Amino acid sequence: MSRFVSPAFCGGTLLTTLVGLPLVATAKPATSEGASFSLMRPVSLSGEKDRGTIDVRRRLDDGRSRIRVIVKGQGDGASALSLFMEEPAQSGTLVDIGPLSPTDGGHRLKIDTKKGDSLPFGAASIVDLVGRRVEVRRGDGSVRLVGAVPAPVKKESVDHDKQSLDGFSGSKGGLHVVERHKHGSTFMTLHGGGLPAGSDLAFQVDDGAGKLITVAMVEVGENGKAKLKVDTKKGDPLPFGVLSLEALAGRPIELCDPGQDGLVLLAGAFP
Repeated sequence: MSRFVSPAFCGGTLLTTLVGLPLVATAKPATSEGASFSLMRPVSLSGEKDRGTIDVRRRLDDGRSRIRVIVKGQGDGASALSLFMEEPAQSGTLVDIGPLSPTDGGHRLKIDTKKGDSLPFGAASIVDLVGRRVEVRRGDGSVRLVGAVPAPVKKESVDHDKQSLDGFSGSKGGLHVVERHKHGSTFMTLHGGGLPAGSDLAFQVDDGAGKLITVAMVEVGENGKAKLKVDTKKGDPLPFGVLSLEALAGRPIELCDPGQDGLVLLAGAFP
């Protein structure tokens, strides 16, 4: 188990007919493109159940576009929620786009130019909104979920990265990262063995300024094994609340034991 803490600071396939004549099966041209982004809880809400997605879709022939936000985990749906989006881009200023409507088990907001809706801020295309930060907020202004407008793509691409971590004092472990770009989700697993049984270990990440900050506590079983899982599809936040692992690339990481004066047991870096 683990608990987060707020940081201190193929195109065509060649076929053969019965008479030996080659045929080429060509893929049907794509008529649209789209993508999703798994919204994440702020680090301060890492122990709660809020989760959601923002997905976009654009037709390639006429540019008709759709933005849809779905949120779950808000109990009976009674809480008033609104979507905020950054305007202008890269400004850090977010503007209220509109309320999410309660549905069975959650809330939803849909903007569809096919039905006469306009894209936020009068944008001519979803492409003009890509990368902008979005937040789902309650009526009291508290932020429940964060994310960004994803870039629409035609095909899914998945990146896998497995690496071993340096082990000390008889410990060993590794880091496994899976990023699904079209679905906008990240799955990360930190695992270790030969660790002090029954201990609580600190997972530390470089804050970008050379200082290691504890971002999660990891419980070690009586067998000396431990695992920390982060799945943004379930709303889990990434360290420091960043929106993608790209922001953490190359940063040092450590798993250390606060009960032994911060003894480092595993060390490495984000891919």
